Amino acid sequence: MDLPLSLAQWTYATIAELVEQEEFEPALYDFKEVLHATYKRDEHNASIARTACGMANTGGGFVIFGVDDRRGQGSSSNRILGVSCDTDFRKDLFDKLSRLEPRAPFDVCPKPIRLPEDPSRAVFVAHFD
Repeated sequence: MDLPLSLAQWTYATIAELVEQEEFEPALYDFKEVLHATYKRDEHNASIARTACGMANTGGGFVIFGVDDRRGQGSSSNRILGVSCDTDFRKDLFDKLSRLEPRAPFDVCPKPIRLPEDPSRAVFVAHFD
């Protein structure tokens, strides 16, 4: 599957197709269930920073927040959980990565990709250069 290069072109269908087709996450994209962990926060924040640095140092990639990255969890509807739309996602991600030196340049999708069954939750896609 060819990934959309523009963040504005990402849709729920794109993400569902990725989840259904891929048995593992290649270097071009990575799934993260949440941006803000409720447990093991330091470990989770370090994982996001490692992913961002790795992508920034290897030609770029996408991090898709709101998708359970554990395999064997069934269909995409079971793995696409979304995160709350009540957040300034760009600022929150920037704050998480603010300690990285040099900075990992990124952009996020212009609007949340809302879940069809629960529009109060969405998937956010970040692109690292």
